Amino acid sequence: MTGGLQDIAPQEVKYAVINAAASGTATVVAAVTGKRIRVLSYVACSGGNTTVEWFSDDGSGTALSGAMNLQGIDQITVAYSPDGQFQTVSGEALAVTVGGNIIRGHLSYIEI
Repeated sequence: MTGGLQDIAPQEVKYAVINAAASGTATVVAAVTGKRIRVLSYVACSGGNTTVEWFSDDGSGTALSGAMNLQGIDQITVAYSPDGQFQTVSGEALAVTVGGNIIRGHLSYIEI
């Protein structure tokens, strides 16, 4: 990425629900042919001790974050960034892998 979002045409911000089971991988945003999914912000809350890791594709694809540990009833809040927090590989879904307890939340994203 060579410039900030202020340097490109306006983008439609979209929203998705994060709803992942206690263990395994869940698709949060389906793949869009020829597009990257760029996450602008998110909030994820756990029901107990767990790990959360973001992936491009299905949990066996490109890691977009490290494994983040949530202890007890905890949350991750990642503030809005007009340039994005991370993005998928072009044409791949955005997935989250959870180990331990359910997570719930929401995110904002654009397709680029």
